[in-house]
Formats: sequence, C-alpha cells, structure tokens
Amino acid sequence: MRFMLLLSISIIFAIFDNFIVCSFLLQPKAKIQQLGERHWQLYNRCSRGMLQTYLSHLNANGIEDQYCLTDWNVIGEWGGKFRLQHARTRKFLCFNKRARITLRYDGEDEKCRFIEEIHDNGYSRLRSIWKPELYLGFNGKGRYQNPLSYHMRPKCFDWIKSSRYIPEEELHQCDRPVMKRGPKLEHSSHPYEVFRKSFMKQFRVDEESNYLRKNEREREH
Repeated sequence: MRFMLLLSISIIFAIFDNFIVCSFLLQPKAKIQQLGERHWQLYNRCSRGMLQTYLSHLNANGIEDQYCLTDWNVIGEWGGKFRLQHARTRKFLCFNKRARITLRYDGEDEKCRFIEEIHDNGYSRLRSIWKPELYLGFNGKGRYQNPLSYHMRPKCFDWIKSSRYIPEEELHQCDRPVMKRGPKLEHSSHPYEVFRKSFMKQFRVDEESNYLRKNEREREH
C-alpha cells in the first residue's frame, strides 16, 4: 500500500515536471509572434464616404487613402462582440446616454460594444450591445443618422468594411502631421471604373486650366 502511494506521488511530480518543461520550451515561440493591430475602414452606403475623425469631429465623409483619419483598430471579444478604437486618436466609438454616437478614451462601457450583422444585400450593419435596437448610421451628408429612422432609411445603416493587418513597426506612422485631403473619389465595386472616373476628372481640370491660360494670352495681345 505504501509502495502504491509513493508511486502515485512520483507520477504526479513527473507530470508536473513535464508541464514546467513544456511551458519553458513554448515560451520562446510566443516571443517570436509579431505584435500588431487589425484595422477596419468603414464605407457608408448613404454618404459614400469613410467613417473618420477629422479635427475632433466624427463623420462619414472620409477618403479611402487617408488611413490616419479613417483607420479603426478592431478589438475583438467573446461572442462576436468588438470595440472600435480610432487608430490615431485612440478614442473609442460609443453611444452616449441620449443614444447619439460619440468618441471617448474609456471604452470599457457596454455603450462602446458592437456586433456585426451581415445582411442579404451583402452590406454589414453594426448593432449596439448596449441597446440592440440601435444601429450605427450616417446620412447622405456624412452626419449622424438617428437610429429611430432605421426602418425608414435602412440604406444609411449599411457599411462595407475593408480589413487589413498593421504590423507593430507601422503603428505610429500617423503620429506625423496629417496630409492635406485630396479630392474625394466616387466609390465603385469595379477598380477600372474608379480609375476611369478619376482620370476623366483630372483631364477636365487640365482642359479647363489650358482654356483659361489661352484666354489670358489672347487678352495680353
């Protein structure tokens, strides 16, 4: 009986030692993993612009290539919940007590948690965990859309998200001054259409400039 007890104790210690060794061996692998963030850009169907923070104002008039204004760090949680933190200002997207959208540094409140719903039209809708009847929406001018109009103007609550991974060494690039915003490109699901429209706009601008310069030369003569 005593022998069996000693054998059992030996087995327990052996298992414990193996656990310690395995933990030690796995530790270097954890250090190899790169740290970074998963960023989203959110395109609003109604405003035809990106969700952004510009000069402390929140709107949906952002331009796709202005990452420092339109990038949102996605912090995932259990059950599909997530929080959106602006990549540059580090403020969280939240509802306030009046059910209006706002930005705050403290994002631990339930008002700052959302869940994504994919609808049949292919668009995503961001639903509040705090009050499930609240959805994130913006109107055609890029301003906040009252959630009470969800059933009357569902288009303004539709989003297309673009997701990409940002390595740790690139996370602080937005600490530099923000570049001046350029002309807003019309959104299209076809890259060729986007390029064509952008090219034609540039062509019209150059053509008008040449026309004005020609008229000025004629006036001088």
